[in-house]
Amino acid sequence: MMVVADAGPLRYLVLIEHPDVLSRLYDRVLVPQIVVDEFTQAGTPVSVQSWITQAPAWVEVRAIPSSDPELGLIDPGRAGSHCARPRGERRPCTAGGLGRA
Repeated sequence: MMVVADAGPLRYLVLIEHPDVLSRLYDRVLVPQIVVDEFTQAGTPVSVQSWITQAPAWVEVRAIPSSDPELGLIDPGRAGSHCARPRGERRPCTAGGLGRA
């Protein structure tokens, strides 16, 4: 099973030094590129910046497909979670931090 990681929960798991809990629960953790961009911004804790730039093998970063016109209508974070779904699937994005895909 895989999960799509939102910035908030993933950031706090890194800050409390337990992001590995995700690898025990899921085979893959998909991280939208927009989350990576947020984690590498100035002001982000160094531990979070370091973790995302040296992410473990179970983390997969995906870009938001620019060819999907529906993504222009939603928040960029929600668009990021959309990018991880199999093509053609129309499940709604979750309002929580982690969305199962």
